Amino acid sequence: MYLNSLHLVQFRNHPELKLQFGPGVNALIGPNGCGKTNVLDAVHYLSMTKSFLQSSDQTSYPWDLAEDPSAFFMLEAELQEAETAKQVYLSFSKQKGKVLKWNQKTSPRLSEHMGRFPTVVIAPQDGALVTGGSEGRRRFLDALISQYDSLYLDSLIRYNRAILQRNAFLKTERPDLAYLQVMDEQIVPLAMRILNGRIEFIALFMPVFQRYYEQLAQYGEQPKLRYEACALPDVFEEQWRASRNKDLQAQFTTLGPHRDDLGFELKGHNLKKFGSQGQQKTYLVALKLAEHAFLRNKLGLAPVLLLDDVFDKLDPERVRRLLAWANSGEVDQVLLTDTGEQKLAEVLKILDIPARFHEL
Repeated sequence: MYLNSLHLVQFRNHPELKLQFGPGVNALIGPNGCGKTNVLDAVHYLSMTKSFLQSSDQTSYPWDLAEDPSAFFMLEAELQEAETAKQVYLSFSKQKGKVLKWNQKTSPRLSEHMGRFPTVVIAPQDGALVTGGSEGRRRFLDALISQYDSLYLDSLIRYNRAILQRNAFLKTERPDLAYLQVMDEQIVPLAMRILNGRIEFIALFMPVFQRYYEQLAQYGEQPKLRYEACALPDVFEEQWRASRNKDLQAQFTTLGPHRDDLGFELKGHNLKKFGSQGQQKTYLVALKLAEHAFLRNKLGLAPVLLLDDVFDKLDPERVRRLLAWANSGEVDQVLLTDTGEQKLAEVLKILDIPARFHEL
Protein backbone atom coordinates (compact mmCIF):
# COMPACT_ATOMS: atom_id res chain seq x y z
CA MET A 1 0.00 0.00 0.00
CA TYR A 2 1.18 3.53 -0.72
CA LEU A 3 -0.06 7.13 -0.81
CA ASN A 4 -0.91 8.61 -4.19
CA SER A 5 -1.89 12.04 -2.89
CA LEU A 6 -2.30 14.02 0.31
CA HIS A 7 -4.38 17.15 0.97
CA LEU A 8 -4.15 19.24 4.16
CA VAL A 9 -6.38 22.17 5.12
CA GLN A 10 -5.71 24.30 8.22
CA PHE A 11 -3.40 21.71 9.70
CA ARG A 12 -0.70 23.18 11.94
CA ASN A 13 1.39 25.61 9.85
CA HIS A 14 -0.19 24.55 6.53
CA PRO A 15 -3.23 26.68 5.53
CA GLU A 16 -3.51 24.34 2.55
CA LEU A 17 -1.08 21.87 1.02
CA LYS A 18 -1.42 19.32 -1.78
CA LEU A 19 1.23 16.70 -2.49
CA GLN A 20 1.52 13.90 -5.05
CA PHE A 21 3.52 10.83 -4.07
CA GLY A 22 4.58 7.58 -5.65
CA PRO A 23 5.84 4.20 -4.51
CA GLY A 24 9.37 3.94 -3.18
CA VAL A 25 11.24 6.77 -1.46
CA ASN A 26 9.61 10.21 -1.24
CA ALA A 27 11.71 12.91 0.44
CA LEU A 28 10.23 16.05 2.01
CA ILE A 29 12.93 18.71 1.84
CA GLY A 30 13.06 22.11 3.51
CA PRO A 31 14.49 24.16 6.38
CA ASN A 32 13.57 23.54 10.01
CA GLY A 33 10.14 24.94 10.81
CA CYS A 34 8.66 24.60 7.32
CA GLY A 35 6.28 21.82 8.36
CA LYS A 36 7.92 18.62 7.10
CA THR A 37 7.17 16.70 10.28
CA ASN A 38 3.60 18.01 10.24
CA VAL A 39 3.10 16.32 6.87
CA LEU A 40 4.21 13.00 8.33
CA ASP A 41 1.91 13.58 11.30
CA ALA A 42 -1.01 14.20 8.94
CA VAL A 43 -0.34 10.79 7.36
CA HIS A 44 -0.23 9.23 10.84
CA TYR A 45 -3.56 10.91 11.68
CA LEU A 46 -5.13 9.30 8.62
CA SER A 47 -3.68 5.96 9.66
CA MET A 48 -4.29 5.90 13.43
CA THR A 49 -6.87 8.75 13.80
CA LYS A 50 -4.47 10.53 16.15
CA SER A 51 -1.20 12.45 16.17
CA PHE A 52 2.20 11.06 17.04
CA LEU A 53 3.26 14.57 18.09
CA GLN A 54 0.37 16.01 20.14
CA SER A 55 -1.98 14.62 22.75
CA SER A 56 -4.91 16.87 21.84
CA ASP A 57 -6.65 17.31 18.49
CA GLN A 58 -7.23 20.99 19.32
CA THR A 59 -3.49 21.67 19.19
CA SER A 60 -3.47 20.73 15.49
CA TYR A 61 -5.13 23.94 14.31
CA PRO A 62 -2.97 26.80 13.07
CA TRP A 63 -1.98 28.90 16.07
CA ASP A 64 -3.99 31.93 14.96
CA LEU A 65 -7.20 29.81 15.02
CA ALA A 66 -6.73 28.37 18.50
CA GLU A 67 -9.44 30.59 20.04
CA ASP A 68 -11.81 30.48 17.05
CA PRO A 69 -14.93 28.43 17.97
CA SER A 70 -15.46 27.55 14.29
CA ALA A 71 -11.87 26.30 13.77
CA PHE A 72 -11.33 22.97 12.04
CA PHE A 73 -8.70 21.00 10.17
CA MET A 74 -9.15 18.52 7.34
CA LEU A 75 -6.93 15.76 5.97
CA GLU A 76 -7.57 13.49 3.02
CA ALA A 77 -5.55 11.08 0.95
CA GLU A 78 -5.83 8.65 -1.92
CA LEU A 79 -4.20 5.29 -1.27
CA GLN A 80 -3.17 2.62 -3.72
CA GLU A 81 -3.60 -1.02 -2.72
CA ALA A 82 -2.66 -3.36 -5.58
CA GLU A 83 -4.88 -2.17 -8.46
CA THR A 84 -7.44 -0.44 -6.25
CA ALA A 85 -7.49 3.23 -5.22
CA LYS A 86 -9.00 4.01 -1.82
CA GLN A 87 -9.87 7.28 -0.11
CA VAL A 88 -9.48 8.23 3.53
CA TYR A 89 -10.75 11.49 5.02
CA LEU A 90 -10.45 12.89 8.54
CA SER A 91 -11.63 16.21 9.94
CA PHE A 92 -11.87 17.71 13.39
CA SER A 93 -13.75 20.73 14.66
CA LYS A 94 -14.82 21.96 18.07
CA GLN A 95 -18.44 21.77 16.96
CA LYS A 96 -18.55 18.32 15.31
CA GLY A 97 -15.57 16.56 16.84
CA LYS A 98 -13.70 14.02 14.74
CA VAL A 99 -15.17 12.66 11.50
CA LEU A 100 -13.57 9.77 9.60
CA LYS A 101 -14.58 8.57 6.16
CA TRP A 102 -13.30 5.51 4.32
CA ASN A 103 -14.13 5.40 0.62
CA GLN A 104 -16.54 8.31 1.21
CA LYS A 105 -18.52 6.40 3.87
CA THR A 106 -18.49 7.75 7.42
CA SER A 107 -17.11 5.30 9.98
CA PRO A 108 -19.43 5.36 13.02
CA ARG A 109 -16.58 4.16 15.26
CA LEU A 110 -12.97 5.24 14.86
CA SER A 111 -11.84 1.82 16.08
CA GLU A 112 -13.19 0.28 12.86
CA HIS A 113 -10.41 2.05 10.97
CA MET A 114 -7.54 0.32 12.76
CA GLY A 115 -5.43 -1.75 10.36
CA ARG A 116 -6.95 -0.37 7.14
CA PHE A 117 -4.05 1.97 6.42
CA PRO A 118 -1.02 0.93 8.50
CA THR A 119 1.97 3.20 9.06
CA VAL A 120 5.16 2.93 11.09
CA VAL A 121 6.93 6.06 12.34
CA ILE A 122 10.63 6.41 13.19
CA ALA A 123 11.07 9.81 14.81
CA PRO A 124 13.14 11.63 17.46
CA GLN A 125 10.22 11.25 19.90
CA ASP A 126 10.85 7.49 19.96
CA GLY A 127 13.57 8.07 22.54
CA ALA A 128 10.83 8.48 25.14
CA LEU A 129 10.08 4.77 24.80
CA VAL A 130 13.40 4.15 26.55
CA THR A 131 13.73 7.18 28.80
CA GLY A 132 10.07 7.92 29.54
CA GLY A 133 7.45 6.31 31.75
CA SER A 134 5.57 3.07 31.29
CA GLU A 135 2.53 4.76 29.73
CA GLY A 136 4.36 5.35 26.44
CA ARG A 137 5.50 1.74 26.24
CA ARG A 138 1.97 0.49 26.90
CA ARG A 139 0.71 2.77 24.12
CA PHE A 140 3.28 1.25 21.76
CA LEU A 141 2.09 -2.26 22.62
CA ASP A 142 -1.60 -1.41 22.44
CA ALA A 143 -1.39 0.50 19.15
CA LEU A 144 0.52 -2.31 17.47
CA ILE A 145 -1.68 -5.17 18.67
CA SER A 146 -4.92 -3.23 18.05
CA GLN A 147 -4.16 -2.92 14.34
CA TYR A 148 -4.49 -6.66 13.74
CA ASP A 149 -6.60 -7.89 16.69
CA SER A 150 -10.05 -6.30 16.85
CA LEU A 151 -11.05 -8.34 19.93
CA TYR A 152 -8.02 -6.97 21.77
CA LEU A 153 -8.92 -3.41 20.76
CA ASP A 154 -12.53 -3.85 21.87
CA SER A 155 -11.40 -5.31 25.20
CA LEU A 156 -8.91 -2.47 25.68
CA ILE A 157 -11.51 0.23 25.03
CA ARG A 158 -13.99 -1.40 27.42
CA TYR A 159 -11.33 -2.05 30.07
CA ASN A 160 -10.02 1.53 30.05
CA ARG A 161 -13.56 2.87 30.35
CA ALA A 162 -14.33 0.47 33.19
CA ILE A 163 -11.14 1.39 35.09
CA LEU A 164 -12.06 5.07 34.91
CA GLN A 165 -15.49 4.24 36.35
CA ARG A 166 -13.97 1.99 39.02
CA ASN A 167 -11.48 4.64 40.09
CA ALA A 168 -14.25 7.22 40.36
CA PHE A 169 -16.29 4.75 42.43
CA LEU A 170 -13.32 4.06 44.75
CA LYS A 171 -13.17 7.78 45.53
CA THR A 172 -16.74 7.85 46.86
CA GLU A 173 -17.13 8.26 50.61
CA ARG A 174 -18.57 4.80 51.36
CA PRO A 175 -18.23 2.49 48.35
CA ASP A 176 -20.82 -0.26 48.09
CA LEU A 177 -18.73 -3.47 48.21
CA ALA A 178 -21.44 -5.53 46.53
CA TYR A 179 -21.48 -3.13 43.59
CA LEU A 180 -17.68 -3.20 43.48
CA GLN A 181 -17.87 -6.98 43.19
CA VAL A 182 -20.21 -6.67 40.20
CA MET A 183 -17.83 -4.21 38.54
CA ASP A 184 -14.88 -6.55 39.10
CA GLU A 185 -16.73 -9.49 37.56
CA GLN A 186 -16.97 -7.45 34.36
CA ILE A 187 -13.42 -6.06 34.47
CA VAL A 188 -11.41 -9.22 35.17
CA PRO A 189 -12.25 -11.04 31.88
CA LEU A 190 -11.31 -7.90 29.93
CA ALA A 191 -8.03 -7.60 31.83
CA MET A 192 -7.24 -11.26 31.15
CA ARG A 193 -7.78 -10.83 27.39
CA ILE A 194 -5.44 -7.84 27.33
CA LEU A 195 -2.83 -9.58 29.44
CA ASN A 196 -2.88 -12.75 27.35
CA GLY A 197 -2.86 -10.72 24.12
CA ARG A 198 0.26 -8.82 25.18
CA ILE A 199 2.11 -11.94 26.35
CA GLU A 200 1.27 -13.76 23.11
CA PHE A 201 2.40 -10.76 21.08
CA ILE A 202 5.78 -10.56 22.85
CA ALA A 203 6.44 -14.25 22.16
CA LEU A 204 5.70 -13.81 18.43
CA PHE A 205 7.39 -10.43 18.08
CA MET A 206 10.66 -11.21 19.87
CA PRO A 207 12.41 -13.24 17.12
CA VAL A 208 11.41 -10.67 14.49
CA PHE A 209 12.83 -7.86 16.61
CA GLN A 210 16.06 -9.72 17.35
CA ARG A 211 16.61 -10.39 13.65
CA TYR A 212 16.34 -6.71 12.74
CA TYR A 213 18.56 -5.63 15.60
CA GLU A 214 21.28 -8.01 14.42
CA GLN A 215 21.01 -6.63 10.88
CA LEU A 216 21.44 -3.06 12.11
CA ALA A 217 24.02 -3.56 14.85
CA GLN A 218 25.92 -6.67 13.72
CA TYR A 219 27.41 -7.02 17.21
CA GLY A 220 25.59 -10.08 18.59
CA GLU A 221 24.29 -8.05 21.55
CA GLN A 222 21.23 -10.22 22.33
CA PRO A 223 18.39 -7.68 22.63
CA LYS A 224 15.30 -8.71 24.57
CA LEU A 225 11.80 -7.48 25.36
CA ARG A 226 10.29 -8.46 28.69
CA TYR A 227 6.65 -7.99 29.59
CA GLU A 228 6.47 -6.81 33.20
CA ALA A 229 3.02 -7.71 34.51
CA CYS A 230 1.58 -6.81 37.91
CA ALA A 231 0.12 -10.33 37.95
CA LEU A 232 0.50 -13.24 35.53
CA PRO A 233 -2.60 -14.90 34.02
CA ASP A 234 -2.62 -18.01 36.22
CA VAL A 235 -2.88 -15.94 39.41
CA PHE A 236 -4.43 -12.73 38.09
CA GLU A 237 -7.98 -13.16 39.38
CA GLU A 238 -6.73 -14.21 42.83
CA GLN A 239 -4.38 -11.23 43.08
CA TRP A 240 -7.07 -8.86 41.81
CA ARG A 241 -9.35 -9.93 44.67
CA ALA A 242 -6.48 -9.66 47.15
CA SER A 243 -5.73 -6.08 46.03
CA ARG A 244 -9.26 -4.81 46.70
CA ASN A 245 -8.56 -3.50 50.21
CA LYS A 246 -5.42 -1.78 48.97
CA ASP A 247 -7.47 -0.19 46.16
CA LEU A 248 -10.07 1.06 48.63
CA GLN A 249 -7.36 2.69 50.74
CA ALA A 250 -5.50 4.17 47.76
CA GLN A 251 -8.79 5.17 46.04
CA PHE A 252 -7.60 3.91 42.65
CA THR A 253 -7.01 0.56 40.93
CA THR A 254 -3.48 -0.51 41.81
CA LEU A 255 -3.25 -3.71 39.72
CA GLY A 256 -4.00 -4.56 36.12
CA PRO A 257 -2.80 -4.14 32.53
CA HIS A 258 -3.03 -0.36 32.86
CA ARG A 259 -0.12 -0.59 35.34
CA ASP A 260 2.09 -3.04 33.43
CA ASP A 261 5.31 -2.20 31.62
CA LEU A 262 7.57 -3.37 28.80
CA GLY A 263 11.22 -3.90 29.70
CA PHE A 264 14.00 -3.21 27.17
CA GLU A 265 17.17 -5.24 27.69
CA LEU A 266 20.52 -5.63 25.97
CA LYS A 267 22.97 -8.37 26.94
CA GLY A 268 20.83 -9.02 30.01
CA HIS A 269 21.00 -5.42 31.27
CA ASN A 270 18.45 -2.60 31.41
CA LEU A 271 18.80 -0.57 28.22
CA LYS A 272 17.99 2.77 29.86
CA LYS A 273 20.59 2.35 32.61
CA PHE A 274 23.42 0.62 30.76
CA GLY A 275 22.90 1.14 27.02
CA SER A 276 24.92 3.78 25.15
CA GLN A 277 23.09 6.39 23.07
CA GLY A 278 24.07 4.50 19.92
CA GLN A 279 22.73 1.23 21.32
CA GLN A 280 19.49 2.88 22.39
CA LYS A 281 18.98 4.42 18.93
CA THR A 282 19.72 1.13 17.19
CA TYR A 283 17.37 -0.71 19.56
CA LEU A 284 14.52 1.70 18.79
CA VAL A 285 15.03 1.59 15.01
CA ALA A 286 15.12 -2.21 15.12
CA LEU A 287 11.93 -2.14 17.20
CA LYS A 288 10.18 -0.06 14.53
CA LEU A 289 11.47 -2.16 11.61
CA ALA A 290 10.23 -5.26 13.40
CA GLU A 291 6.88 -3.52 13.90
CA HIS A 292 6.74 -2.93 10.14
CA ALA A 293 7.55 -6.56 9.31
CA PHE A 294 5.14 -7.90 11.93
CA LEU A 295 2.21 -5.79 10.71
CA ARG A 296 2.99 -6.62 7.09
CA ASN A 297 2.71 -10.31 7.94
CA LYS A 298 -0.44 -9.93 10.06
CA LEU A 299 -2.37 -7.55 7.79
CA GLY A 300 -1.10 -8.60 4.37
CA LEU A 301 -0.28 -4.93 3.75
CA ALA A 302 3.10 -3.21 3.86
CA PRO A 303 2.77 -0.19 6.18
CA VAL A 304 3.93 3.17 4.84
CA LEU A 305 7.24 3.94 6.55
CA LEU A 306 7.56 7.48 7.94
CA LEU A 307 11.15 8.56 8.72
CA ASP A 308 11.46 11.89 10.50
CA ASP A 309 14.87 13.51 10.84
CA VAL A 310 16.76 10.20 10.98
CA PHE A 311 19.90 11.67 9.38
CA ASP A 312 20.50 13.84 12.42
CA LYS A 313 19.73 11.05 14.88
CA LEU A 314 21.65 8.08 13.45
CA ASP A 315 25.24 7.66 12.33
CA PRO A 316 25.85 7.42 8.54
CA GLU A 317 26.40 3.66 8.55
CA ARG A 318 23.10 2.94 10.32
CA VAL A 319 21.32 5.35 7.96
CA ARG A 320 22.73 3.47 4.97
CA ARG A 321 21.56 0.15 6.40
CA LEU A 322 18.13 1.59 7.13
CA LEU A 323 17.71 2.98 3.60
CA ALA A 324 19.04 -0.21 2.04
CA TRP A 325 16.44 -2.18 3.98
CA ALA A 326 13.73 0.29 2.93
CA ASN A 327 14.64 -0.44 -0.71
CA SER A 328 14.76 -4.22 -0.23
CA GLY A 329 11.21 -4.87 -1.44
CA GLU A 330 9.72 -5.19 2.04
CA VAL A 331 8.43 -1.59 1.97
CA ASP A 332 6.05 -0.20 -0.66
CA GLN A 333 6.61 3.44 0.27
CA VAL A 334 8.87 5.60 2.42
CA LEU A 335 8.18 9.23 3.33
CA LEU A 336 11.20 10.88 4.91
CA THR A 337 12.21 14.36 5.96
CA ASP A 338 15.55 16.11 5.62
CA THR A 339 16.82 19.68 5.57
CA GLY A 340 18.96 19.37 2.44
CA GLU A 341 18.47 17.60 -0.87
CA GLN A 342 22.15 17.33 -1.82
CA LYS A 343 23.30 15.19 1.13
CA LEU A 344 20.32 12.87 0.85
CA ALA A 345 20.66 12.60 -2.94
CA GLU A 346 24.30 11.57 -2.58
CA VAL A 347 23.46 8.78 -0.12
CA LEU A 348 20.61 7.53 -2.29
CA LYS A 349 22.85 7.58 -5.37
CA ILE A 350 25.51 5.49 -3.63
CA LEU A 351 22.84 2.94 -2.67
CA ASP A 352 21.26 3.14 -6.16
CA ILE A 353 17.87 4.07 -4.70
CA PRO A 354 15.58 6.23 -6.86
CA ALA A 355 13.60 8.91 -5.03
CA ARG A 356 11.09 11.70 -5.51
CA PHE A 357 11.90 15.04 -3.88
CA HIS A 358 9.22 17.43 -2.59
CA GLU A 359 10.39 20.84 -1.46
CA LEU A 360 8.30 22.60 1.19
